[in-house]
Amino acid sequence: MAIVGTPNDRGTTLEVIGVDAPGGGNPSIFLDDVERFNEFTMWCAAGIFEVFASLDGVTFAQIALENKHSTTPGTRFVTASTGLIYYVFGNYRAMELRGVLGGPSGARLICGKIGR
Repeated sequence: MAIVGTPNDRGTTLEVIGVDAPGGGNPSIFLDDVERFNEFTMWCAAGIFEVFASLDGVTFAQIALENKHSTTPGTRFVTASTGLIYYVFGNYRAMELRGVLGGPSGARLICGKIGR
């Protein structure tokens, strides 16, 4: 699958602005090469999304996200709601944000690197 979204490579970080993805299960953002990053921050202006990651670039599994601003720190979420900022840390080969129900609008993903 080709990259979905508009990437803005800033050297040490990569910001991707998603496409509006009508309908559930459609990708708003898809990146096939995120191996140089290990910190991912995401949010959307409207709608609900899920995040899937792959270790081999072929098989994807849903990953749980953390809302750092939650009243219950450490709680993980499998679906992300409008207007909240979510984080996930890990080493993946590919990553995808998929819409749930109506799909997200204004989704953004920022990929960064912690450490060396």
